[in-house]
Amino acid sequence: MNQTTTHKDLKRANFRLIEKELYHYKPRKAELAEMKADIIEGGGQPEIPAYTGPGDPTGRKVVKLCSSGVICEIDKRVNAIEWALGVVERTQEPVKLKLIQMKYFEQRFTDRGIQEELGISERTFRRWRREFIELIAERLGWEI
Repeated sequence: MNQTTTHKDLKRANFRLIEKELYHYKPRKAELAEMKADIIEGGGQPEIPAYTGPGDPTGRKVVKLCSSGVICEIDKRVNAIEWALGVVERTQEPVKLKLIQMKYFEQRFTDRGIQEELGISERTFRRWRREFIELIAERLGWEI
């Protein structure tokens, strides 16, 4: 970390990155499924084997899935979001889940509009939003 980047700046950047991932969760999940399907279905150019012995196409696909840094990172983020959604669902508090859906997935309301629609204060809105992002950050091993 250089002198101009503080710990607080890093935490704020992580918070913003998680929010960005939430806003793009559905397309990212579809993108991830497509990337995995391309590998599993053998999309792209056929690989030239390094040796002439018997091949293991299934093994190569598994290695490719597991070794792709992009796929692994997207998968990690999508899974963290899904895990956090499951935690909120299990708390039996549908208003919190509705806030998340309205803010990040539907994106039809302003923050104030969400507060009015759900009948909650700005403070409650901010607290619930932060708690949800903290769940995701915890699952990812990030500080916010």
